[in-house]
Amino acid sequence: MARIRPHVESCASFNRYQSAYRRGHSTETTLLRVLDDAYHAADNHSRSLLLQLDLSAAFDTLDKPTLLRRLNHTFGVRGTSHKWVDSYLNERCQYVRVGDRVSSSVSCHYAVPQGSVLGPLLFTIYTSPIVTVIAPFRNLHHVQYADDTQLYIALTTDKALGVINDCFLSVHRWLDANGLCLNPDKSEAIVIGTTARKRSEPQVNDVTVAAGVTVLVTRTVKSLGVTIDNTLSFDDHVNNCD
Repeated sequence: MARIRPHVESCASFNRYQSAYRRGHSTETTLLRVLDDAYHAADNHSRSLLLQLDLSAAFDTLDKPTLLRRLNHTFGVRGTSHKWVDSYLNERCQYVRVGDRVSSSVSCHYAVPQGSVLGPLLFTIYTSPIVTVIAPFRNLHHVQYADDTQLYIALTTDKALGVINDCFLSVHRWLDANGLCLNPDKSEAIVIGTTARKRSEPQVNDVTVAAGVTVLVTRTVKSLGVTIDNTLSFDDHVNNCD
C-alpha cells in the first residue's frame, strides 16, 4: 500500500482533479476550485452551469478484472504488487448478521471493500480515465471527490449548453461500459451568476442528460456539505447551519 499510492499518483494517467484520498486535497480544495472558476466567469460577465452527477452504489459495482487490467496497463502496477492486489480482491465473501442469526456466505464478484484503507485508492484508479473522456470538450471543467463528479462550463456562447450535454452523454456511455450506474434522476444542475446577469440573459430550465431524460435547473444544490445558491450569496447555507 505504501508503495502503490505514490506510484499511482505520480503517473500521467492519474486524474489531477480527483481530490479525495489525497494529501493536501479535500472537500475544501474541491469547492474552492469550482467557486473560484464561477467567480472568474461572473467577473467576465458570464454565468456558469454546474452539473452534479450521481452514481448509484459506486463502490459496489466495480468490475475486478477491469480494475486489475487498469492497474497493470494504465498505471504499471505489476509483479508482486499486482499479485498482492489480486489476492486482496478475489475470493472475498460476505454475509449478514442480525443479532445471533447469520446468513449463508455469498461470493463477492464485484466491488472493492468499503471502509478499508485500500478501497478508496482502488476506486480512484478505476475512475481515473474519466478525465480523458472529458478532456476533448473545450472550455468544460470538472472536479471529482470520490464518486462525486461535477461538470461545469461558463455560458459565454450559445454552444456552451450543447457542450455540457454532449460531455454528459460521453461520460454516461463510459460509466455504462465500465459497470458504473449513473442515476440521472438524482443528478442536479444550477446556473450561477449575478442577479443582474440572471435578469438580462435567457433562463436555462433544464439540461438533457440522456435520451428523454432531463435534469431540472434548481435555485440551490448541495455540494460536499455546502449549499450553493444561484447568486452565491450563501444565505441558504447559513440558514441551514442554524
